[in-house]
Amino acid sequence: MNRRGFTLMELLIALAISAVMLVVLASSMMMGYRSDEKAGERQEETQTLRVLSERLTHLIRGAYPFRKRTDDGMVTFFEGKEDSLAFVTSSTSDYSGSLPDRAGLKGVRIFLKGEKLMMKEYIFFSEDLLSGEDEEGVVLADGVEELKFTFLDPTEDNGGDWVEEWSPEEESLPAAVKAEIRLAVNGRKIYFPPLIIKIESKERTI
Repeated sequence: MNRRGFTLMELLIALAISAVMLVVLASSMMMGYRSDEKAGERQEETQTLRVLSERLTHLIRGAYPFRKRTDDGMVTFFEGKEDSLAFVTSSTSDYSGSLPDRAGLKGVRIFLKGEKLMMKEYIFFSEDLLSGEDEEGVVLADGVEELKFTFLDPTEDNGGDWVEEWSPEEESLPAAVKAEIRLAVNGRKIYFPPLIIKIESKERTI
């Protein structure tokens, strides 16, 4: 049996090997943590895009050609601009219990306020819907860096062109709405794929 014990060189070598193993282990743990963190961020980004896409599609698809006589004459309650959209929709919620939802039709105004994409609901025949007064509302998305709505004009004169505005003076609704949105989530820019929403209202004029 060798009772010589360890030399200083052998101890130094053993310590060096242990240090290398600890560095490798710590690096592996850090890579795993960062991978999980990035996966969580990707999941959050995907969830944000999915929820926003579904909400916009649900509301805009049910746009209804409600017309009303005002001091300026007959108007269609649909007004589209590059950074805002106001319309009457039949896409209501059976569970919210709010007065606009209980009416069966409700007015909706979607607008950009700072970097927040906002939504405000109205009683569907309220003229405030077209007033353009964007105050408080529900936040649909935060960190919006760019928003652009365009509208598909189905008339023969334009041959189905996309136009940048839609006036309440029009007697019909656009055939579809295209939303282009760029978000910043967790410091990353997300380019929202162009969302084209077909308006399903069969009756275009009233």
